[in-house]
Amino acid sequence: MSPSVTSHPRTLRWTFILAAAVFACLCERPIAAESLPAATDTIAYQDSLPIYHLGEIITVRGRKDTPVSSVSDILGTSIKMQGSTNVTGALSGAPGLIVTAGSKGESRVQIRGFQSQETLVLYDGRPVALPYYGDLDLTTIPLSNISKISVVKGPAPALYGANSMGGVINIVSQRVSGRPVRELRMSAAENAGYDALLNYGDAAGRFDWWLSAGRSSSDGYDLSDDFEPNSREDGGLRYNSDYRHVNVDGKLNYTLASGTLFSFSAGAYDAVRGLPTGTDRAQYQRYPLWRRWYADAGADGQFGSHLHWKGKLYYDDCENRLKRWRDSAMTDPNLVFDSYHDSYDWGALLNADVELTDRARNATSLNLRRDGIKRQEDTGKIWLENQITTSTLSDQFEYQFNHAVRTELGGGYSYMTSKPDGASTDAVDIYGGVKYAPRSWLDLHATASRVTRFPTLNQLYASTSGNPDLGPERAVKLELGYGVKPVDHLTFTQAYFRSDVAGLIDRKHRDSLYENLEDVDLSGIESGLSYDTHRGGISLNYMYLDAYEFNTTTGGTIRDRRSHSPRHKIDYQVYVKTGFGLSVSHTGQSIVDRVDPNKQPMRDYFLAHVRAAYRVATYVELFVNVRNLFDTNYEEERYYPMPGRLVAAGAEVKF
Repeated sequence: MSPSVTSHPRTLRWTFILAAAVFACLCERPIAAESLPAATDTIAYQDSLPIYHLGEIITVRGRKDTPVSSVSDILGTSIKMQGSTNVTGALSGAPGLIVTAGSKGESRVQIRGFQSQETLVLYDGRPVALPYYGDLDLTTIPLSNISKISVVKGPAPALYGANSMGGVINIVSQRVSGRPVRELRMSAAENAGYDALLNYGDAAGRFDWWLSAGRSSSDGYDLSDDFEPNSREDGGLRYNSDYRHVNVDGKLNYTLASGTLFSFSAGAYDAVRGLPTGTDRAQYQRYPLWRRWYADAGADGQFGSHLHWKGKLYYDDCENRLKRWRDSAMTDPNLVFDSYHDSYDWGALLNADVELTDRARNATSLNLRRDGIKRQEDTGKIWLENQITTSTLSDQFEYQFNHAVRTELGGGYSYMTSKPDGASTDAVDIYGGVKYAPRSWLDLHATASRVTRFPTLNQLYASTSGNPDLGPERAVKLELGYGVKPVDHLTFTQAYFRSDVAGLIDRKHRDSLYENLEDVDLSGIESGLSYDTHRGGISLNYMYLDAYEFNTTTGGTIRDRRSHSPRHKIDYQVYVKTGFGLSVSHTGQSIVDRVDPNKQPMRDYFLAHVRAAYRVATYVELFVNVRNLFDTNYEEERYYPMPGRLVAAGAEVKF
C-alpha cells in the first residue's frame, strides 16, 4: 500500500500559493484586452471546425470572455490528429480526466476523482445520461461531426442546474460555415476491423444542413503479448469482444432575416456487442440489442440589442437487451437471465441573457427533464415502470469592475419528484467566482460552489437494492488557479482544487439497500504547459489527486482510498505539420498509484499512441494510426485487461 499522505493537501496549498506569488511579482507588462484561459487546455492545433452555437446552450454567441472555472476545450481537429475513434478516446488524454472500462464494457469518465454518474454529460446542450443508472457509455457517441468537447472541471456555473456535481462534459457538433463539406473516411484494422464515415454539409438560401453516417465493426481486440493466460482468458483475441455499430445523424437549420436561428436535429445509433468476462469470475454477457434515437428542436435569437435567448425541446429513447450465460458457449440451456430495458427522457431548456449595462449582465435558465424506464429483469417476469422528474430554475449575475476584474455570482433551486411512490426532494445550489488579470501575461481566478446530485432510478427502485427514501448527494467545491503566458505561443497554467462530498449513495454490502452512507474528500493540483504554432506544438499536463472515502460502519468510520482514482496522472502530446503534406502526432499517458475496490494496489502503466497522415493530393489524405504502441498489458479496472497494440490504416477523401 502507498504511504500516508495526510499532510499533502497543506503542502499542496502552500506550493500553489508560493508559485502564484512569484508570478504575480514578475516585471510589469502592458495590459491586453483579453486575458489568458483559466484552465489547462489540450493543444489547439491552430485550426478549429465550425461550431454549432446552439449546442453551447449557456454561452452567448459572439462573446469572448473566458470562463472563470477551469475548462478544457478539446477541438475536433485535435481529436482527428490524435486518431481517436470515439468520445472516450478523445477524453482519455484530457487534463484531470480518468477513463476506465468495466464489467459491461462501458466507458466511465472520472473528473478529478468524481465518478461518471456524478458528472453531467451534454450533447449540444441537452443531457444525454441514460435514466436508470444516471451515466452513459461514451463509446456509443460517434465522432462523426464533433466540433469540440468542452469539459468544466472546477465548480460549474449555476446555469447548468442540478446533477453537475462532478463537472460538465458538453459535446458540441459542427455546422456548415462557408463552403460545402463532403468527406468520406475509411480505415481497416486487424481482426476484420473497419470504420467508415460519411459527412455531408451544405447550405442553400437561409437553410443549411448536416448529415453524418457511420459504420464500424470488429471481431474483437487482441490482448498484449505480455498477458498471462488463465482459466477464463487464454490470451490472443479477447473472447467475446466483437462489436457492430451503425449511426446516422442529421441537422437542419433555418435562419431568419433578423438572425434568429431555428434548428432540428435527429439521429439513431444501433449496436450489437459482446462483453468480455472478468478474469476473476466467469460472467458471459452480450448485448444482442442496443438501440438509441433522439430528436432535438431548438432556437436562438435576440430581442432588441440587449436580450439574447436560447431554447431547446428534446426527446431521447434507448432500448437494450442484456443476456448472461453460465458458460462460454453462451447456449440457451445455460442462460442466467434475459433482461430488457426501454428507457426514455424528454425535457426543455430555456436560457435568457440580458446585458444590463456595459459592465453588468444577468442570465436566467430553466431546465426541465423527465426520466422514465420500463424494464423486465428476465423473460416471464413482471414489467416494472418508474419515473423521475427534475426541474431547476437558476440565475447568474456577472459584473466587470474594470479591465482586470470580473465576478460571477449565481444560484439555483431544483426540485425532484419520483413515481410510483410520489416522493420528492429539493435543493438550493450556489456558485461564485472572480477572475483577476493584472497583466496581459497573467491571469488568476477563484471559484466556489455548492451543488447537488439527485438519486438515480436504479438507486431508488432497483428490485433488490433500491431505497425510495434516499436523499440527494451534495458537494462543496473550491478552485484557485492561474495562467501565465511569458512569451508568444507558450502558456503555463495551474489550479488547486478541493471538493467535500456529503451523503454519497452506496451500499454496505451487495445484499443491502442503497443509503446515504459516505463522505468523500477530493483534492489536488493540476498543472499544464503548452507551446504551439501552426507547424507544430507540445503540451504536458500533470494531475496530483488525493481521493478518499469515509465509510460509516458498525465499528465507526473507515477512511479508504477511492477506487480506480490514480494519485498521479501525466499526459503529453507532440505534433508536427510539414510543408510537404506529412503530419505526425504522438500522445502518451502515465497512470500511477491506484487501488481497486478491495483497496489493493493496482499496477501502474504507460500508454503511447502515434498517428501519421500524408496528403497525397488536395482532397486525399492517407493515414496510419497505432494505439498502444508498446503493446502494454494494462487494466483500467481490476480484472478487465485492455487491448494490446492496434494498427489501423485508411484514407480520407474530400469531394
